[in-house]
Amino acid sequence: MAEELGRKIVANIVMLGFFSAVTEAVSYDAMKNAILSSVPKGTEKLNEDAFEKGYNFGKK
Repeated sequence: MAEELGRKIVANIVMLGFFSAVTEAVSYDAMKNAILSSVPKGTEKLNEDAFEKGYNFGKK
């Protein structure tokens, strides 16, 4: 999935989205906000897309 976004480096963010969806241990909003507040400037959109991709996959 990370390769589909063009950057293998966001595989960890895809996994965080998946983890959030499957376990519901951390809410969608809390995880998304934590990710966006900790990624380098300029990569927010890429990381948000990666999170969404993993989350949506986990919800299926």
